[in-house]
Amino acid sequence: MWENIKSIIYRLFNKNIDISDDDAHAKASYDSEYADTSTINITAIIANKLATLTVDDSDITVSGNNKRAEYLNQLIKKTWLTYGIKAVSFAFGVGKSALIPYATGGKLYVNVVPQSLFYITGSQGDEITAVCVIADSLKKENGTYYRYTDYSVENGVYVIRQRATRDGTLIDLDSVPEWSQIAPELRISGIDRLPIGFIKCPANNRNPGSMTGVPITYGCGENIKRIKDTLSDIAREFKLKEAFVGADSTLFDKDNKPPKNGLFKKFLAESRDGKSFWEVFDPAIRDSSYFNRLQNEFALLEKSIGVSRGILTEPETNGATATEIRRANHDTYAVVDSMRSQIESAFETLAYAFNAFANLYNITPAGEYNIKFDWGYSLIEDSSETFSQLAQGKSMGAVKTVEIRQYLFPAETPEQAQEAVEEIAKTEPNMSTLIGD
Repeated sequence: MWENIKSIIYRLFNKNIDISDDDAHAKASYDSEYADTSTINITAIIANKLATLTVDDSDITVSGNNKRAEYLNQLIKKTWLTYGIKAVSFAFGVGKSALIPYATGGKLYVNVVPQSLFYITGSQGDEITAVCVIADSLKKENGTYYRYTDYSVENGVYVIRQRATRDGTLIDLDSVPEWSQIAPELRISGIDRLPIGFIKCPANNRNPGSMTGVPITYGCGENIKRIKDTLSDIAREFKLKEAFVGADSTLFDKDNKPPKNGLFKKFLAESRDGKSFWEVFDPAIRDSSYFNRLQNEFALLEKSIGVSRGILTEPETNGATATEIRRANHDTYAVVDSMRSQIESAFETLAYAFNAFANLYNITPAGEYNIKFDWGYSLIEDSSETFSQLAQGKSMGAVKTVEIRQYLFPAETPEQAQEAVEEIAKTEPNMSTLIGD
């Protein structure tokens, strides 16, 4: 499959894929392992948990007093709410994901693409300058169809090229009704970087020359295997201890069924020599040993991926102070913070791309904009303690009232918060006014 894709992309776009054969096979396996629903998926559990912690209680806002900023804010917020957790979970689970903007019917949208479906065809240092994406596939009676999209920046022009194949042979887009309205090529001038947002997992791929991302559980295969083996042992143990009713064979007829008249013969619970009829082997220590081993394996996996207790194990917070809780969650917060840096870069690029498309289609008048990231700190922060610090800062003249307002109402833009503060000041007298000072 990999050799076919490499050959097809070269024939369609005359470009080589910037990846080794080993990395290509590896990233395909990351995707299949993350998507596996036939068994307990430890990587997916961790990826989804970390994605939730990363995105939780956070917001992205585009501000600016113009129509363009309002339009970009709507698009960014919609993308964040719809695809935020999905894109981050993909990155943790398979190594990297891409946020690819596109336009259709005069509106802008975003595709979230996992690493296994896009191939880097150009790079400069650690910056990706061109990618080819397997954008769509269709199975019909006369063959299998694939649509490939190449994205690149050439001399300040963003070029999007579309190609289609049937069973590996180049065909016209018009020959496929579902793709007939797609332009074979689109150009946007005035572009200085590839307007696609990439989110990469913080895990180290241990290969300095590779741009391939690796899942958060990279290198932990043996640990995960032991966890699955232990879970299987626990399930087998409970299966063997299922309750059952024992009866003598003389109680059943030749078809192995009880008598139709409903009468049963009694049999003794003890044998004639006075010993118990049943010999039960049910030492309770087996339960504790199995679950102790499972918790130890969970804890080892958490250490291996660089997070604190509480992802797979139970967090140790009973009786802990706010400071102790922050220290206990520090490792997890470090991973989350690293991922947030990736998200900031991706969404800044996404806003840049939306702005370029808006210019191309003249959706709104052009205007300046700023993008702000409001991250949640519930992992390491006590909200009451933070509010107390803000209040003290306000009394010392180091914090503005609008900053306290934004902490209490994070969904508001800076402009909305300022307007609310001014309105409150006009309509509600402060303490100094009440006492006549």
